[in-house]
Amino acid sequence: GIGGMSCAHWQSTQALRLEGTIWIYGFWTGLNYVAVASGQMEPKVDTAAVVVEVKKTCAQRPSQVLASAVWTAYLDLNKR
Repeated sequence: GIGGMSCAHWQSTQALRLEGTIWIYGFWTGLNYVAVASGQMEPKVDTAAVVVEVKKTCAQRPSQVLASAVWTAYLDLNKR
């Protein structure tokens, strides 16, 4: 799926951007669920900020897998 594709692939067309954005929200929700279930804090960010952070992470390395970029953005936001 789109989560296994590169950031550059996700950004390549409007349709893929939409598909990836939906995927990001679902994956992020899953990460929050795991964090809470294991007694960790979840980042308190609104949905628009999630995509902004992932885009920043992707801009640094467009060849990285989208899932990896989301995970990195999640961890970065959790440090703040």
